[in-house]
Amino acid sequence: MQRSRRPRLVVLAAVLAALLIGVTAVAPSTQVRAWDAGTFSASDEVLLVNLTNQARAAAGFGPLRVSSVLHSLAEWRSKDMAARNYFAHEIPPGGQLVFHYMDLRRIAYNLAGEEIGWDNAPDDQATTMVQHMFMDSPEHRAIVLNATWDSIGVGAFKGSDGAMKFTVLFTQKAPTHR
Repeated sequence: MQRSRRPRLVVLAAVLAALLIGVTAVAPSTQVRAWDAGTFSASDEVLLVNLTNQARAAAGFGPLRVSSVLHSLAEWRSKDMAARNYFAHEIPPGGQLVFHYMDLRRIAYNLAGEEIGWDNAPDDQATTMVQHMFMDSPEHRAIVLNATWDSIGVGAFKGSDGAMKFTVLFTQKAPTHR
């Protein structure tokens, strides 16, 4: 989903579920990275940023800078979806979109986008599988490869049911006025 300040359009992209090939573990195959239920995974957040930037580089685009405010909001979104057991761009109970919360936090942007994903694959495969799902969906791929983005924030939270919820926020920052 994407939102532009000029004009105010919201493009909703359907989240697709697909089973895809996992990652090759960096650690020896006898070790498995554990991701406890009810926690964020900083390493998976970094991995998703890196995978996003790799996909962008392969398409000829520069890397995105991690924004601490987008990271915080993305973590809140992922945890909120897990805690309240929903998976949607519309945030209950009022159905607001994440852009409403960006505005409340006074995040300045010309264009913003959100991707959400979930997976219950093994801990060492879920993040890469979510990235594959994003890249295999034309709507999500277009958001990842939008040339105007300059900032990213990722939240990765594992719910008590074992499902991992991912939120990726993108912005093109608004120019500062002097």
